[in-house]
Amino acid sequence: MRRFHVRKWKSKKVGIAATRVIIGLGNPGKKHANNRHNAGARAIEHIAKRLNLSINQHDRLTIRWQGETLYGAIVVAQPQTFMNESGRAVAQLLKDHCINPESLILIVDELDLPVGSVRIRASGGDAGQK
Repeated sequence: MRRFHVRKWKSKKVGIAATRVIIGLGNPGKKHANNRHNAGARAIEHIAKRLNLSINQHDRLTIRWQGETLYGAIVVAQPQTFMNESGRAVAQLLKDHCINPESLILIVDELDLPVGSVRIRASGGDAGQK
């Protein structure tokens, strides 16, 4: 497993350009916290902890952690919108951090896969998500 060197941001200002944005989708609130649909949101919490990132921003659309690795600046985020509204949060993150969609990593649950399985792909459909 690769180890990342993490250096915390000197600035707390939104809009810092990042080389990667990783977003984990889920539904907000304690009611949904442990359901399978929140696998992406839980993965983001694990990534932020593993990379020792600090929360940089918490607003009505997202919770964001920022830091820098040997591979460049990184932002990990959880939209605070429901799954069917997450497009607004994702679009705002890409705009705030000057990221092209090609540099976005999106983590979502996939009911077509067995629990504990992972599939990585560069493109694809919505798998029934609205």
